[in-house]
Amino acid sequence: MKHSLYFRNFIAVALIVFISFTLLGGLSSAWNYRREMTYKRDMMTQTMQETARYVTTHYIYYGIDLSELSLSMWLAFTSGISGFDLIITDADGVVSACSKRDFRNFGQHVPGSMLQMAALGSYSVRLTTLGNIYPERRQIVGTALTGAALGGEPAVFGYLL
Repeated sequence: MKHSLYFRNFIAVALIVFISFTLLGGLSSAWNYRREMTYKRDMMTQTMQETARYVTTHYIYYGIDLSELSLSMWLAFTSGISGFDLIITDADGVVSACSKRDFRNFGQHVPGSMLQMAALGSYSVRLTTLGNIYPERRQIVGTALTGAALGGEPAVFGYLL
């Protein structure tokens, strides 16, 4: 059966429109995903910076211990508002405060590579389980908690992840 010229033109235009919308939809999805990940990284960084400021101030001026329950409760409150889990370790990488309500993470060790990343202060995001602290891989960003030692030199007293 012979198709008319109008039918062939219609099929060609329909295919061009279909391919165009498919490409446009794919590019739009990729752009939205990238924008959402950038927004999430920015929010993680802001939450971490404000939390680090709070913990450092209370450690230096009020002598709060990193393993105090009040600090874990404040982390849980902050985590509930921001939606991000927060972990504080001592200088050796042992978890001493956590935003989770269960206490399974206390005493676990954070891998040294994550502590080194946090000490650099670059706020880079990594996908990791934090040495099996989390059952699945998560986006993690961290920073070192520093305070002035007796000699005036800043010293790391913990890490916030």
